[in-house]
Amino acid sequence: MKIGIVGAGISGMSAAYELQNSHSVTLLEAHDRIGGHANTIDVIDPNGERVSIDTGFIVFNRTNYPEFCAFLENIGTKFVDSDMSFSYSNYGSGYEYAGTIKGLLPRLKFFDVVNQIRFLMNVYRYSKLLADRREQIERRGMTLGEALKLLNCPDSSIENYFLPIASTIWSCKDDESRGMPATSFIDFFSNHGLLQLRNRPQWLTILGGSKEYLADFKSKFHGDIKMGFRVKKLIVDDNKTVVTSEKNEKMEFDCIVLAIHADDVLDIDANISDANKKILESYEYSSNSIYVHKDVRLMPRNRNVWASWNCIRSDDNSRLTSNKIAGHTTYYMNRLQAINSPDDYFVTLNPTAEPAMNKLIYKTHYSHPVLKHSVETQTHNFNVLNDNRSVFFCGAHFGYGFHEDGFKSGNIVADLITSFGD
Repeated sequence: MKIGIVGAGISGMSAAYELQNSHSVTLLEAHDRIGGHANTIDVIDPNGERVSIDTGFIVFNRTNYPEFCAFLENIGTKFVDSDMSFSYSNYGSGYEYAGTIKGLLPRLKFFDVVNQIRFLMNVYRYSKLLADRREQIERRGMTLGEALKLLNCPDSSIENYFLPIASTIWSCKDDESRGMPATSFIDFFSNHGLLQLRNRPQWLTILGGSKEYLADFKSKFHGDIKMGFRVKKLIVDDNKTVVTSEKNEKMEFDCIVLAIHADDVLDIDANISDANKKILESYEYSSNSIYVHKDVRLMPRNRNVWASWNCIRSDDNSRLTSNKIAGHTTYYMNRLQAINSPDDYFVTLNPTAEPAMNKLIYKTHYSHPVLKHSVETQTHNFNVLNDNRSVFFCGAHFGYGFHEDGFKSGNIVADLITSFGD
């Protein structure tokens, strides 16, 4: 069959790679590069060495990303160990901690140490309670905020741990984290070893940045890649699917895979059924501004709590542009990507104050899916949307929103198409 795949992010690449040996496959990408959130930029450090910095997709592990890891090994991509520590600093309340010995107890005053130990014990206690009460929470269809209230979790633990860490992981606002399905939070944290103190998985990062796996994919892909092809119209007629680009280029296929965000699908002029349109409209996205920079002001003031992921909340007007409590997340790329350089490199999402211009390296935007649906609803939505033989849907938004979810989604769609062709 002649198959067109709209979107060359991880889901589209996964489907294309799986289908290429049995079908004629064309990847249609709206932008001038493939990869979606796998986007690496190169800078030259003071030693004249090239430093490759990932701006979206950064880390993974063998336990929770098995299919993606197998894909990387298949195409010959090399990866190395990463550091996955987390810190939180709230300049309004004074809460501050990090996932290191120095960071967990950064102050020496007895009162502060005792309070922080109590705080950390509550984090462990209510994390365990969430897991233990999962069945009841699922039965009642509770959000994360509702579940924590049901367990009588202290507000200090909710506001200074559970919401910030969820917002950091899913690149969303605290209110969006509060409203996510509690079972999705529990399952993700349990599967990733985040609810346990020991035997957590070793996190990994791609040697040289995610651009390396994109290059390896292209070298192994036998189909066509057409960039700058933004689909504006899709028509299914007489078992043929015709797509038209914004430049009025037309291409005809036996079937189409829409490996793009749900809201981007809705922007295409297509005869999507009302039922499918309602499903697609149920997916929401959080728009995030991404800054690559060298401005230490967007890191915790206390260097003892510097970690790989740094969540900062503040109401300090001397530092921020808003007089309300606001916050951002800064990734310390030297630790995440094992960058050996005299300069410190950071990636900040939605900074409350932009980096100094002389410290700014690169700026872009990404949309991340807001976790709203339970696993059961996700499975139902995916099956309903793909109950046909002409237009297929895949994407990380049908899971937790991460690379493994996107890869698995593309693989499943490829298997569906292959089964129909048999």
